[in-house]
Amino acid sequence: MNARHAEIKIEQVQTELQMLKHQVQPHFLFNTLNNIYYIIQNEAPQSAVLIARLSSIIRYFIEESRKEKVFLIDEITLLKSYMELESIRLRYAMQIDFTVIGEIEDVLIPPLLLLPMTENIFKHGIDRRREDNMAQINLTVNDGNLYFSTRNKIHRILGEKESTQTGIQNLRKRLTLYYGDNYDLNFKSENDIFLVELMIPIYENQLHYY
Repeated sequence: MNARHAEIKIEQVQTELQMLKHQVQPHFLFNTLNNIYYIIQNEAPQSAVLIARLSSIIRYFIEESRKEKVFLIDEITLLKSYMELESIRLRYAMQIDFTVIGEIEDVLIPPLLLLPMTENIFKHGIDRRREDNMAQINLTVNDGNLYFSTRNKIHRILGEKESTQTGIQNLRKRLTLYYGDNYDLNFKSENDIFLVELMIPIYENQLHYY
């Protein structure tokens, strides 16, 4: 095991330990959520769907995040479930355009790699008092690379810039652990729009370390 692979393993263990601190009997939690789902699915089907989304997200955090690699299509499902749950907290409907281009079925990437960029939209790109919240998310697989970008409006909130930069720095650290310097991560603000762009190499059926 080379030094970089060992460092990645340490990072995964630390992430798992941090997650375990927030776990309260996962099996009890899942059983409870399932029971609630079956109770309300006839009277409140939309609420039942949201509970199912929440259950799938929690299960993904607990089970999939421990793996070195996961299928990209599962990460996309996670992002969609996350956005659906976040959207119910908004007073007004939010316009989110999520575009996926390319063959994604057999693509593998490190788990939870795209979620921080998506979380950033809801943490720093939303003003709950406004009706014009919007975001664009684009994912493209092409020529052995994955391109992922998010675009959202900037709402001037105290401490937003520092918090956003911290999140990006944490993401950059994790990308470096996995890919060395063989990736691109750029973010910029322009005309009240915040844009994050990511490029990483992708592999089918195996994940290489540098």
